Amino acid sequence: MKKFKWLRTTFILVIMAFGLLTGFLLAQKEKTLTTAWTIDDIINEERAIDFTISPDGSRVVWTKNIADKEKDGRISHLFLSYLDQNGQTVQLTRGENSESRPKWSPAGNMIAFLSSRKESGQSEREEVGGLQLWLIDLKGGEPVKVTDLETGIIDYDWIDEEHFLILAREGKSLREILAKEKKDDSIVFEDQDHLIPQRLFLYSWKEKKYRRLTENKDQITNFFLSPDKKLVITRNNQSVRYEVDKKIKPKFFLIKLEDKSSREIFPDPYFKPTRIHWDLNSRGFYFAVMKTIDPVNETAGAEFLYYYDLGSNQYREINLKWEAGLMEFGFVVREDGFIVSLANGAIPKWRRYYKQGNDFTFEELQGDPYPHIFNLEMPEKGNRLVYSYTTASIPRQWYYGRLEKNKIITEKQFTELNPPWKNKKFARTEVIRWKGALNDEIEGLLYYPQDYQPGKKYPLFLNIHGGPTGIDLDSFNESYAYYPNLLAQKGCFVLMPNYHGSIGYGQKFSESIKGHYYDYDLEDIQKGIDYLVAKGLVDPERLGTMGWSNGGILSIALSVWTKRFKVAGIGAADVDWFSDYGTCAFGVSFDNYYFLGAPWDRPDYYLKISPLFYFKESKVPTIIFHGTEDTNVPFGQGMEHYRVRQQLGQAPVRLIIFPGEPHGLRKLSHQRRKMEEELAWFDRYFFHTLTPANEALKEGSPLDLALKAQKFARSGENYGLIVKGKLIPETVKWQDLEVGRFEVTRAQWKAFDPNYQFEPGTANYPVNGISFEEAQKYVQWLKELTGENYRLPTVEEAQKLLAQASGEDNTLDYWAGYPVNLDDSQLLWTAISSLPGSAPLLLPVDRFSPATESLIFGLGGNVAEWSVDGQGQGRVMGLSAISRAKSREEYTPPPLAYTGLRVFKQPKN
Repeated sequence: MKKFKWLRTTFILVIMAFGLLTGFLLAQKEKTLTTAWTIDDIINEERAIDFTISPDGSRVVWTKNIADKEKDGRISHLFLSYLDQNGQTVQLTRGENSESRPKWSPAGNMIAFLSSRKESGQSEREEVGGLQLWLIDLKGGEPVKVTDLETGIIDYDWIDEEHFLILAREGKSLREILAKEKKDDSIVFEDQDHLIPQRLFLYSWKEKKYRRLTENKDQITNFFLSPDKKLVITRNNQSVRYEVDKKIKPKFFLIKLEDKSSREIFPDPYFKPTRIHWDLNSRGFYFAVMKTIDPVNETAGAEFLYYYDLGSNQYREINLKWEAGLMEFGFVVREDGFIVSLANGAIPKWRRYYKQGNDFTFEELQGDPYPHIFNLEMPEKGNRLVYSYTTASIPRQWYYGRLEKNKIITEKQFTELNPPWKNKKFARTEVIRWKGALNDEIEGLLYYPQDYQPGKKYPLFLNIHGGPTGIDLDSFNESYAYYPNLLAQKGCFVLMPNYHGSIGYGQKFSESIKGHYYDYDLEDIQKGIDYLVAKGLVDPERLGTMGWSNGGILSIALSVWTKRFKVAGIGAADVDWFSDYGTCAFGVSFDNYYFLGAPWDRPDYYLKISPLFYFKESKVPTIIFHGTEDTNVPFGQGMEHYRVRQQLGQAPVRLIIFPGEPHGLRKLSHQRRKMEEELAWFDRYFFHTLTPANEALKEGSPLDLALKAQKFARSGENYGLIVKGKLIPETVKWQDLEVGRFEVTRAQWKAFDPNYQFEPGTANYPVNGISFEEAQKYVQWLKELTGENYRLPTVEEAQKLLAQASGEDNTLDYWAGYPVNLDDSQLLWTAISSLPGSAPLLLPVDRFSPATESLIFGLGGNVAEWSVDGQGQGRVMGLSAISRAKSREEYTPPPLAYTGLRVFKQPKN
């Protein structure tokens, strides 16, 4: 019995030891998977949109949007995912042109989409008339273009397997043709007399025939086809100046496809839908209307839900039992009601509503991902669903499952967006709340410094959203305009405040700054800072601010009307509200709404609120960004901002102009330039870490490397550090570790083994002929000598580090002068064997160019290196001087003569 107890105890101890070892290895793995955020990570983000489930609920088609370096922009392609146990995803389209707005045929056998791609065999010089309609037959074959309209398609929907409803403009008029012949590109501004009609057409794609459904003289901008395909609702824009002054409102019509008869609905000019969703029985439809105290300028408010009954031609508001109204994350119609997202601040609220006569009851959605669901899609029939899940600390991915009444049952993640981000360290985030203006509760997203330690005060950067009718959500969001993880990585808090005027908090909150622009919002932001200072988190003497559009506008105001900020990054922002009224694409309605009238009626007020006239006291180093084709905040605003700061000379100022760019930057090169310039500005004037660059010195050039090599650790001619009289390897930061800049050299090995001999002149060659046991003894010796956590890398760490190799290195291909194949390598061995020494092809560790920002040498050759697998056994990794660099065959370790080691060091906590 005692023996049994002893065996059981021993067994338990073994299991515990194995568990501890496994835990340690997993911990090491977790630590090594962390890499620093870079500008490339942000610019190359993968995005997924346009999710549409097949009629039978078995598949979903969607669009992946990725960065395309060659096009200097972004490109979208279609993907198809199967909603079964395997969850397989296949790419449907490829090429240099984008595809968008995929829609299933009623039978689910085909997918239509829009694209400006060329047909196979079409000349590059042939013009494609805008977006055209294409079809993919899922039985097989290439996509087929089914329209060839001169001016392209605006929108479309399926009628049946052979017919489409298409929204397009009429062909070009004689006036347009003659202007093109004359090469006359002059523009009559706001030419209402020549408003180009946009109409609906019925199109048979097999017969290639169109039948005009409408003969309207105005512009149909949107249409909504009923589920039974018999009725369509159109939104008809009446004025070329609608977006400017909102005076002449759009009209809505209900059209019968059978006889083309139509009638106007919603004749009240101040009651117009913003969204429409047909009931599945086609007897009515749900629609949203923005309630606002200023229906003339209709700039801010909150959306509420209504139902239009076609039988009675009456509509009514649906009592959602939620005062804040709707939030546009999704609306799904069910036979017994609908599923909707409600305005709930930074975190969504979803409910399923059930019809009860003319009223509705509801249940809040449930399930593991709830409430952080930011998109939800379902087919008309069945309980299949797909949704996106994200938080401010977790990047967005899409999942599929089913909805059982009000409970989401998740089955599988089916997207793998942004794989490189798996290795990133995400800032800790939380939704915080404080008392702001009017004693209202204000929400914001707070990002913690990556090196956060309780009790320590840190700098704070504001990232202020645009709008002002925008909102920062508890969802992952990095872009060229705002990049909180990059800033948190630099050791500061980042606050994204949802100030008065933001959406998502109800009509009163959204409209509260009408007549109080700059008043309540600036108070909210400053009280948010005060809240963090009072909690002991933020150093009030180290504050920075940045923002795009309205975020830039408020950042300017903070830099002008307060003395708190040390630096500002301003994108596409106003300083002069007088000129904004006439030059902004929506200046009349925006300024009339927020400033309560035109500048000629309220000149004193416009003077009071225009920062242009108050820069004399501003001493904040400011960098400004603006696109030349911006009509939301015209380019002249950026010029005025720069010129007044430059002429006053109170503080450094820099203006970066982006030719051809509208309000948002589209070119990847411009996005990169914005981030590089802004981060360098912050490093110089806020973090005080910038080392001025020599503009004539090319990164990675021999001269650049020679200058940087002066800082490498040396003792005389030998690379390395002297610790307690012993020469040891220099380590540099890589991910969350430190690794040897070079492979361990012969001179460093001799410090460990005094009996070790090497040829004169080879002290800086890599040590070679090292067994795994000897490598282990060496790192143990380093630990004992220094008291630091030296070790060999894990297999995974070695793989990731060696994968960073770039450019030529010491391999057989280098010595041969060409990519060596297997047969030639065997012949070359004969020649190599005639050279003196056991490893005659080895070279100094600094012979070739380094890799990574830390300048690590020898990752692509010289000696292969020891690593440790999950069972604690040694494994040789990487290329050596006798390896074929271009070989795609299964890896074969080199002989021991070409095997060495590189040390890793775990930083102390």
